[in-house]
Amino acid sequence: MGIQRYEQAVDTFDRAAQFTDDDSIRQEAWVNKGAAHAELEEWETAIDAYREALYVDAEGEHAAAAETNLAYALWEAGRSEQALEHAESAVQLDSRNPQAWYNRGFFLLERGLAEEAVNALENAQRLGFRSPELLEELARAYEETGQEERAEELADEAEEVRRQREGEMVQ
Repeated sequence: MGIQRYEQAVDTFDRAAQFTDDDSIRQEAWVNKGAAHAELEEWETAIDAYREALYVDAEGEHAAAAETNLAYALWEAGRSEQALEHAESAVQLDSRNPQAWYNRGFFLLERGLAEEAVNALENAQRLGFRSPELLEELARAYEETGQEERAEELADEAEEVRRQREGEMVQ
């Protein structure tokens, strides 16, 4: 995965899942296999891998990551009606997972539940998640709750973070 050889990563994670007796390692291998398929934009195969990780242990060490990634893959596959359910499960499994809170906020906002989305997105931010995308979603949520001034501040902050990241990439 680290060197972006995703097809080989899929095969390696598949072998790891098949040949271990340790459920935690098996679950992690399925989650990582799903992530490799997601990098290849093979959403249905990624969904199957994340579901397999949850089948191994629905409350295991890597279950929150499986639920978080499953929510995203479902969204990308055009199955958004199921995505929120899995984002909710991820938060329940690991309330300290900022990506899970971000996903929950995003999917709530997509359903028009802006106030709940603000809370979820702010939780992601409090837990250390910082990205222009988070700030943009939070701005959109604030705008939908009628707090235009706060929305503008967040949109400006998102642009600043994006500029900083682009500056870091150039160097």
